[in-house]
Amino acid sequence: MVGHLEPPVDHRQPGVAPAPPPAPGAWWRRALARVGLDLLMLGVFSLGLVVLTVVYGGRWRLLEGSVIWPTLVLLVIVAVSFAARWRGLAARDRAVRRDVRRRALLTVRDWLPPILLVFVYENLRAFTGLIRPHPIDLQLYALDVRLFGVEPVLWAQRFADPWLTDYFAFAYCLYFIIPLTLATTLYVRGRRDDFHELMLGVIMVMYAGFILFILFPAGPPRFCPEIIPLFDPPRLTGRFGFFEATQGAWDRVNPDAVHASFPSLHCALSATALFYAWRHRRGVGGPWMFLVFLPLVVSLWLSTIYLRHHWIVDSFAGIGLAAAVFALTPWLRRKHAELGAAETPASRKRLFSHDLT
Repeated sequence: MVGHLEPPVDHRQPGVAPAPPPAPGAWWRRALARVGLDLLMLGVFSLGLVVLTVVYGGRWRLLEGSVIWPTLVLLVIVAVSFAARWRGLAARDRAVRRDVRRRALLTVRDWLPPILLVFVYENLRAFTGLIRPHPIDLQLYALDVRLFGVEPVLWAQRFADPWLTDYFAFAYCLYFIIPLTLATTLYVRGRRDDFHELMLGVIMVMYAGFILFILFPAGPPRFCPEIIPLFDPPRLTGRFGFFEATQGAWDRVNPDAVHASFPSLHCALSATALFYAWRHRRGVGGPWMFLVFLPLVVSLWLSTIYLRHHWIVDSFAGIGLAAAVFALTPWLRRKHAELGAAETPASRKRLFSHDLT
C-alpha cells in the first residue's frame, strides 16, 4: 500500500509571494553593479599590458613623475580625513574609528584608478613601436599642408620669441595637472559620481589613444628628418631656461617619442578636463573653473604646434577623441546606474551612494 504523501509545509507568511529564481547571468550583472566603470575599464587596460608583456617581453617602470601627483592627492585627502576626526580617534570612539576607516578605504578605492592608470599607460606606451614600427609622419605632414596650404608648425615659426617659448612650455606641462585639479575639486566637494565619470573619461581617452598609437604610429615634427632642415630658428630657446629644462625632461621620460604622437593626448586630456568642467560646473561652484581652464587649455593646444611637438592633425584628433568620450560617458554612467538599481541589494546601496562630505 502506498503511503499518503503530505504536501510540503510552507513556512512563509500568508500573502507573501515566493522569491523569484535568480535570472540567468544575474551574478555578472551584480558584479558590474558593484565594480565601478572606471575600475572595470582599467582592468581591461591592465590586461592588455600583461598580454603585451608576455608576448613581447619588457620591463615595467614602477616610478614615473605622473604617478606621484595623484598619489600625493590621495595621501593628502586621507590625512585631512584623519585630522578632521582626530578628537574622536584620540577619545577611542569606536563609531568614529569605523567611520574614518571606511572613508579612508573609499578614498583609496576612488583614487586607485588614476594612480594605476598612469602606471599602466606609461608601460603600455613603450610597446607601440614594437607592434608597428613604421611611422606615418610624412602622411600627416601632407595632410596638414592639404588642409591649410602650409605646414602650421613651420608657419608658427614667425612668432618665435624666448618669452613666448617659455610660456608655451609652461602651458604644455599642464596636460595632467588640469584634469587632476578638476578631479580633486569634484572629490572634496563630495561629487563622487561626477568624479567617477571624469575618471572613466580619462581612462577611455588614454586607452583609445594607446590603440591609435598602435594603428597610426607617428612622432613629433621636431624629430622628422624631412622637416628638420626647414626649421627657422633651428632650435627654440626660452627666456628663463624653462623650455630647455622641460624639453629635456620630456625627452628623457619618452623613449618612444617617434611612435606615440597621434592623437595628441596632451590635447585630449586637457580637452576632457575642459568639457567636464563645463558639464559639472554646478558641482564645482559655478563656471569659474571652466573660465580659468579655457585660456590655459587653448594655450596648451597652441603650444603643441608652436613647440613642434605635434602635427596639427594630431591635435585635432586628440580634441575629437575627447569630444567623443565626453558624449559617450553619460550614457555609460546611466546604464551602470540602472544596472546598480536593478541588481544591487538595498542594504548595500547606501555604501555606493556614500558622500564623503
